[in-house]
Amino acid sequence: MNKIIFIVFILLTSSFGNAQNSEMASRNSIAQLGKILYGNANDSIKKVTNLKVELLFEEILSTENSLVLNLDSLIFIKVISTDDAGIKLFTWAVPLSDGSFLYSGFIQKFDKKRTIGKVFRLKNNSTEIDLFKSYPPENWPGAVYSRIIETKFGKQSFYTLFGWIGGVQGATYRIIETMIFTEDGNPVFGQPVFSGLSGRLQFRVIFKYNSQVPFHLGYEKQLIPGSKKQREYMIVFNRLIASKPEMGLSPGLKVADYSLFDGFISKDDRWVFVENVDVRMPEQKNSSARPPDDLELAPATKRK
Repeated sequence: MNKIIFIVFILLTSSFGNAQNSEMASRNSIAQLGKILYGNANDSIKKVTNLKVELLFEEILSTENSLVLNLDSLIFIKVISTDDAGIKLFTWAVPLSDGSFLYSGFIQKFDKKRTIGKVFRLKNNSTEIDLFKSYPPENWPGAVYSRIIETKFGKQSFYTLFGWIGGVQGATYRIIETMIFTEDGNPVFGQPVFSGLSGRLQFRVIFKYNSQVPFHLGYEKQLIPGSKKQREYMIVFNRLIASKPEMGLSPGLKVADYSLFDGFISKDDRWVFVENVDVRMPEQKNSSARPPDDLELAPATKRK
């Protein structure tokens, strides 16, 4: 009996080792293909190469031990997850010769037992992003996501995403996207929850600005506008203003103002717009205290 158990153990260990070797080979292949994506190859080669990357990456995510895989070597793929790692998003952008970008992405959703989850491939078929529309994964409004915020709007688990979208002629975009999962378990991008920016509820928010001046978008505990002591977590961002000639920047694009901040507060199952958020840190006895780096209060400083 003990001999049989030992043989079974050896077989399982061997299978796991072979699986790991296969995944490592796929991961190394993706890392090598990444050099083509961000090199001087023409657009047609990059598109074919990116398709191969997508297929290899989907294969990796579909394996049983993908939850514990180390993907640090794939530096061009941005990985974010919920606090419990139940949902992971993988996104990247490939630069093309006309200054535009090719966006790719995957969502990996695990069940409560953290067994193998569903994998959703994101296909960027949207030429323009509508502020008042929902999108399925096969018509995903492409972006590279840097943060995911999980909240409860009613009984619905709700996800707010911060994303980057490349622009042309000196422009860059940041997006506050929303995502839910339907009753049948499929993701949907865009929900009518942003209040106060226009005469109707927006499904997402997009900022267009001059890339020469960094734009801050964060989720921080700040003073509620109009309150002297009450603080709560909110979405905070620079107010965009017209560029002045003396700034020496590309004309026609707005720039981030580091003296004015606005935001969104979660209220009544919505993100409610608020103006004039005070991002100054409270007075502290330690005179050497400084704002955290993620406030980006010194845009001229190049951070590593």
